[in-house]
Amino acid sequence: MTNTSFRDPSDVRDVWAHNFVDERGSFEDARPALEAASRDNARTPMQWTDGENAVFSEEEPYRGQREPHRDQRRARPGRLRLGTTVRELIELRDTHDVLVYGDYEDLLPDHEHLWAYTRALDGARALVILNVSGEHERFEAGGEYDGARLLLGNHPDAGEPESELRPYEAWVYSL
Repeated sequence: MTNTSFRDPSDVRDVWAHNFVDERGSFEDARPALEAASRDNARTPMQWTDGENAVFSEEEPYRGQREPHRDQRRARPGRLRLGTTVRELIELRDTHDVLVYGDYEDLLPDHEHLWAYTRALDGARALVILNVSGEHERFEAGGEYDGARLLLGNHPDAGEPESELRPYEAWVYSL
């Protein structure tokens, strides 16, 4: 999902943006800065589907959907799928209580780039591994997570727990 652009002054709803246009003297003079800094350019509905209002809500959104929905998995192979991943994370949270209520154990408390932890609840266990850097990072668990089942990865070809994560890659496993 990308920021929207402003075609005319009626597209701008933010009070700060209106004041900025007044200071610049014209909409066209202010438009490049508005598209870079205004809050309005990111206030379109999360594009879950290509349905009305992107099936974000039945209510009219603060700002309308400006671009047609694109399924990120098809539109940009190999890229992060933010909108799709957010929807999948919400579904995962709603179906796996262990991720919400489970006891938390930090596996790499001193690692600068990897955030890895387990959650455990009533016999269910989950493993979450996040690479929060722009570099490739290897997670080494010592074979402890053999048989882990991938629940979610933000790349379509997520790896096994004992492998390398790409920049900003995230994995969630059931143990």
